[in-house]
Amino acid sequence: MQIYLGRAQREKLRKIAADKNKAISELIREAVEKYIEDNAESNLCKLKNSAGIWNDREDIDDSVEYVRSLRQNWRGNKGIESE
Repeated sequence: MQIYLGRAQREKLRKIAADKNKAISELIREAVEKYIEDNAESNLCKLKNSAGIWNDREDIDDSVEYVRSLRQNWRGNKGIESE
């Protein structure tokens, strides 16, 4: 596989590689692996992991109403909702 990097990217990678005594290709493989790990969690897993994170909030009485108000504010369409 070939990748093309800008001159500044190549120079920065060369410096990092020299500092770490590693090959540039090794740094790139490490960066790609980290990117894959960071993005591997599915959206469904993220949603499941977020369940209950506001359980201790005392300022929200009705979560459904709270979410509706947030959506209205985001859309800028007060009173207009799409379910």
